[in-house]
Amino acid sequence: MTAQHRIAPSIKETHKSFSSRDKEKFNKPDELYYPETWFHFVDGNVGKDGIRKDLEAISEAGIRGVQFFHGGISEAAGRVSTILSIV
Repeated sequence: MTAQHRIAPSIKETHKSFSSRDKEKFNKPDELYYPETWFHFVDGNVGKDGIRKDLEAISEAGIRGVQFFHGGISEAAGRVSTILSIV
């Protein structure tokens, strides 16, 4: 079974009055509110070392989620045929 993660605040949380707690939460938010980004692989023109370096840099920047997209838009395909071969 996989872990379940909240994707939005509860109704109770959204109806609370603004307070000093909000300032604290803004400065140190729950992980639910951390930023996420897209990561595109186009035509397999990627390499394991480059992907690793990119993901490390994304993590160091405080980004906690990545949406992978592997698409083919030309006939000049690169070395990696599917995302599964590099993960």
